Amino acid sequence: MPTILSSPSSAPAKERRLTGRTVLLCLLGFFGCVTAVNVVMIRAAISTHGGAEKVSSYRAGLNFARDRSAAQAQQTLGWQVDITLPHRDAAVTPAAGRQGCVIAAHGCAASGPASVSVRDADGRPLAGLDARLVLVHPTDSRRDRSVPLADKGGGRYEAAIDVTPGSWGVDLDIDRNGERMFRSSGRVVLN
Repeated sequence: MPTILSSPSSAPAKERRLTGRTVLLCLLGFFGCVTAVNVVMIRAAISTHGGAEKVSSYRAGLNFARDRSAAQAQQTLGWQVDITLPHRDAAVTPAAGRQGCVIAAHGCAASGPASVSVRDADGRPLAGLDARLVLVHPTDSRRDRSVPLADKGGGRYEAAIDVTPGSWGVDLDIDRNGERMFRSSGRVVLN
């Protein structure tokens, strides 16, 4: 039975009927709007976030013993490894006593030359290694950058970095003949 809507005005009331067709159009319009908003929001979420990469706890547990023995082997090598990132103040010169930004400091630039110095336990430079600097973005894995370092001789490895300013993870991997010899991880703020 249709419902009759009327207004309390003094003019003669015009009847408006709520029909099944009106209800159907209202429902379709409502759910159409909800669907359109969902499509827009899902597309925005997928295009702006690379997604969280969950590392398997099971695999991490299996690899724990291997990683622990690799860390012990790295410790027994006694290598002295220094990472130097570009300094944000280009006016700072080597004559001023600062050749770059040490990883623990927060005066590092987001682009410029990065270098790694590798020495053995006796302080002798180590050459012929494969070194790679990995800059890891904390929230978006699509922005991660892996930078191979060129052997410049004398235990010095260099490459240019160019990333956006912000907080970054810095991983250094050094291999010899395909076997990982050294791994270091840290955090740095690049300006």
